[in-house]
Amino acid sequence: QSLSHRKNRRLSFSALMISLGVSLINPHGLKGVLYPFLLIPQVTHSGNIFKDTIYEFAPIAPLSPETLPLYLYLFLAAAVSIHSFYQKKWFEGLVLVFFSLLAIKAQRNFNLLLFVSLPILCRSTLLTSFRIKLSRPVKRFLLIGISFFALAYSFLFFSNRIYRHENRLERFGLGFNDSVFSRNLSPFLNSLPQGVKIFNSMSLGGYLIYHSPGIKVFYDGRLDVYGPEFHKEYLRMTQDLPFFLE
Repeated sequence: QSLSHRKNRRLSFSALMISLGVSLINPHGLKGVLYPFLLIPQVTHSGNIFKDTIYEFAPIAPLSPETLPLYLYLFLAAAVSIHSFYQKKWFEGLVLVFFSLLAIKAQRNFNLLLFVSLPILCRSTLLTSFRIKLSRPVKRFLLIGISFFALAYSFLFFSNRIYRHENRLERFGLGFNDSVFSRNLSPFLNSLPQGVKIFNSMSLGGYLIYHSPGIKVFYDGRLDVYGPEFHKEYLRMTQDLPFFLE
């Protein structure tokens, strides 16, 4: 945005090049930098197998008391994006539109929207443009409220509380979850002969990798590694016994 101003052009161009260079410092190089753009077909295509079978890939649920804060945040982001376009802040407007689309199409991307939109929302002049005069305590309260919502939702998300709630796994907290996993499973697997083949559910893969590193899992949650075709085959194996035995 500041590249259009001649006075800041050199500094802005240098900052842009440094940012792009730093982005390349990842295990996958250019492919890792371009990965966010690969999310678009994954979360928008209606025929995506992951969207039909995995909760985190599904769109945001219809309006309800639980999803009301999400819709309010999306409404606020939409209002700020329109205001950004009106002020010719094209970059901020496009960022809000792009990540809002990702969040709407797949709930797992809502955290991405929070991450990139929070600084834009907190410094927006949307209210002052409508000549709405707010006292400093009120402005501070609004900023703290928005920030608290973003942090609280992020905590619920990365702690897996949202997923647990939707799937009715009521236990929440740190430590071993006896309602889902068996403490005897790992010792049993570790006692098996080396090279034994196992068939495990996708949700169990991460647990097995951590507790039984000597066992090669059949499937785990790294969906982008296995791909949609393998996921289709896995689903068929869980429903078709002859195909499973084959």
